[in-house]
Amino acid sequence: MSRGRSRIELDRVTEGVEVGRRARLPRGAEPPIRIYVNGVEQRQGADYKLSGGEIVFARPIVKEGKVSGFRWLAMLLG
Repeated sequence: MSRGRSRIELDRVTEGVEVGRRARLPRGAEPPIRIYVNGVEQRQGADYKLSGGEIVFARPIVKEGKVSGFRWLAMLLG
């Protein structure tokens, strides 16, 4: 893949591009912090850790690949 990014397969269905493992905390955020990824609550220690104003995830953050016309139609009708 271009620019050193790797393609990743998740649960045999979704394919995307790894974009990193870190995200900045919003300004003023203080513990306790609740983090959700795609509607699923993440657990500190198992799924992420807090480090210097950043969330560091245990697994890579994956940007979804291009959405097909059929999938757009399904979302529109859903």
